[in-house]
Amino acid sequence: MIGGHLAAENGPEPSRRGDLVAFYGYAWGLNARGLYVMDTNGNNTKQLTDINYEGQWAFGDATWSSDGQHLCFRAPKSGTEQIYVFDLARSIEHRVTALGNNTLPAWSPDGQTIAYASADRGDNRPRAIYLIDTKGNNERRFPPPGFTERPLWSRDSKRILFGGNLGYVELPNYDEYHKTDVFVANVDGSSLVQLTHDSVSGPMGWSPDGTKILFFSRRAWPDSIPIRTDLYLMAADGSNVKRVTTSGAGASNAAWSPDGRYIAFLQSRLNPYRYILTVIQPDGSGERLHLEHQGFTS
Repeated sequence: MIGGHLAAENGPEPSRRGDLVAFYGYAWGLNARGLYVMDTNGNNTKQLTDINYEGQWAFGDATWSSDGQHLCFRAPKSGTEQIYVFDLARSIEHRVTALGNNTLPAWSPDGQTIAYASADRGDNRPRAIYLIDTKGNNERRFPPPGFTERPLWSRDSKRILFGGNLGYVELPNYDEYHKTDVFVANVDGSSLVQLTHDSVSGPMGWSPDGTKILFFSRRAWPDSIPIRTDLYLMAADGSNVKRVTTSGAGASNAAWSPDGRYIAFLQSRLNPYRYILTVIQPDGSGERLHLEHQGFTS
């Protein structure tokens, strides 16, 4: 809870300057859901946008521009999920995408391109990663085939870390969507490398220095219902895998601090069901709980 009435529902996403954190939250008693930012010490919380568009809710997917002046997010306007950019200085937003249903945007560090996962384009193909200029021009598909999602940029904006299953050429059933691994490729699709080989993992992000990759996996809980996941670290080439969390508490929406000393993530707890915004060191020590929201959220 923040200020006694605001609960974090999804996020967090620290700015690359390290001064602000963006998240989706709900103000108890005010019936106000929206995209918020606050200082990294928890002060000066500000609601940027009301995301109750046409009776629908937008969940998660906030990502910062490298200059810290813009936030990219998704919202279900007009019945489809589209990508928008919010200008913090001018308090205005503009729409970037127009086709399909689009999620998981990621802003390139050079500020030129937004990568995102797109589905429902009428071609019976599985979800795939697309790239688009920040003004909404020059949309193109990221070349690797099959089901691809969760795009994450390298520091030099030349490579994309992503999750998926490259063997799917048509829509898989629901259970098969969980059979994913972690991959990396150049923006043009060349030099494709598969980094995990367990079909139960997905990427969370490069370390700020680019030498490590954070990912989630249910490899320790392969048959658990509901699904349980932990956070892991590996070297950028896929070697030297180390487990960061061990509770299987559904670690999700993880983000590095700009100095690489901490990882912020959401974990879920049962009885009662709730999400907890948590900070931990990359070696798994120093876990701290910050914000908690009781009840089901997406």
